[in-house]
Amino acid sequence: DTMLVTTKFETIILPSIQDIYSHINKLKTFAVSNNAKQTGPPMLNVSAIGNSSFRCMVALPIDRVIQTSYTGPITYVRMVPGRFLTAEIKGGPFTIKQSHRMMQLYFQDYKRTAMAIPFEYLITDRLKETDTTKWVTKIYAPVY
Repeated sequence: DTMLVTTKFETIILPSIQDIYSHINKLKTFAVSNNAKQTGPPMLNVSAIGNSSFRCMVALPIDRVIQTSYTGPITYVRMVPGRFLTAEIKGGPFTIKQSHRMMQLYFQDYKRTAMAIPFEYLITDRLKETDTTKWVTKIYAPVY
C-alpha cells in the first residue's frame, strides 16, 4: 500500500473515534469521486505536540495516482517502500499505546533507527465494534 490519500488535523484532546472516522469517510468519498478504489484498511497516526494538542493524520490506501493540490485538505502521497517492524494488536487504546511503547523500547535496545513516523492500520471498524477488547490493529514502524 504505497499510494495513499491523506488528510491532517489537530485537536486539543485525543481525537475521538467519531473524529477519526469522519476524516476517513471524507477520504473515502474523495477516492470514489476520483474513480479510485480502497485497497486496504484506513491508516492512522496521532502525535502529541507538546503538552497542549495532537496532530493527527489519516490515510486511505488506493489503487491509482490521484492529482491533488499540495495545499488542499486532502493530498495524494506515495509512501516510499521500505522495511517495517510490525505487530498485530488485539485491544483498545491502552493496549495500542503500550504496544507503541514496546516498539520504541525495541528500537532503543537494538539500536534501530526509525525512518518515519509509525502508523496503525485500523483493521476493525471502531464505529461498528464498540467492544475495545475485540479491536484488531496492526502497528507499522518504518525501520532503517
